Amino acid sequence: MQKFMTKKNLIILGSVLVALVLLALLLVPPIVDAHDLTKITGGVRLNEVPVGGKTVEQVGTMLDEQIQQPKIVQIQVEDKQIELDLNSAGFSIDREKTLEQLQTIGKNNFLEALKTRFLRTDVRAVVNSDREMFVTVMDAMLQTEGLSDKRFD
Repeated sequence: MQKFMTKKNLIILGSVLVALVLLALLLVPPIVDAHDLTKITGGVRLNEVPVGGKTVEQVGTMLDEQIQQPKIVQIQVEDKQIELDLNSAGFSIDREKTLEQLQTIGKNNFLEALKTRFLRTDVRAVVNSDREMFVTVMDAMLQTEGLSDKRFD
């Protein structure tokens, strides 16, 4: 027994234990991610905002806040700048489909969860559009700006 407790063997044993602890710290979170359907897998980002590790309810609240905010874009038509609020022009975030998409990332198996956690996965919110409403709003804006001879299709 005394021959086993040499300085060299203790260093090797310590190194192996440290390696095992580090391996466990590396592997346990993706295992938990792959099986926890109430939380978004670590490493997932929604519209460039980290949401990994948050509950579905927390991300739903974030989406609700985003849905309420105006989304203003500038459109150049000839020499005029027109401001357009995409919410009023028929574009909307589909909250349920976006949450469903986020909730399934990294949940198929451990390797997918590991890849998602360490390589990061960027997701864009699912957006619905109403083409008819968009064309109607744009036509009205063009007419207001004195550009009624332009057609926005």
